[in-house]
Amino acid sequence: IPRSDIVEHRMSLPPPGLPPEVFARSRAKAVAAELAQQTDRKLQAALLFELGALTELRLGERDQANDHYREAAERDPSFRPALFALARLQREARDDDALLATLAKLVHQSATGKERASALVDMGCLLEDQLGDSAGAQSAFERALEADPSNLAASLMRAGKVDACVTGA
Repeated sequence: IPRSDIVEHRMSLPPPGLPPEVFARSRAKAVAAELAQQTDRKLQAALLFELGALTELRLGERDQANDHYREAAERDPSFRPALFALARLQREARDDDALLATLAKLVHQSATGKERASALVDMGCLLEDQLGDSAGAQSAFERALEADPSNLAASLMRAGKVDACVTGA
């Protein structure tokens, strides 16, 4: 393991004896202060993502985390970690309309055909299973196959061989 990874990992752990919530709130304040000074939108997005992760995972404040992730995605639409976090929270909250919009952004921001196909399969499953849009789902599966002809999930979904979509296909 590279030394820099060990140092970074140690810095993300609370000091011995300090309650984790106190550390998380302290770290969130430090990140917010750094964010206030930052002018680069890409770095702002990364800092907002860190705030979202701290807020969600260490403090259990999902609504606030959702706001941080959303703002990160607005500052830098190509910052996919924020989009993935938003999609996860929206899926858990069953906010299907917001999830559909986030999946569309993931499709647009995909770097490879495989990534694009995966997001399109997720979109197709949402359209089919939750929103009752069979035609939209079929279109998403077709687009997934155009992006990655070897995508088995898209192939099966398009052919109607699977009754219910499986998340993460």
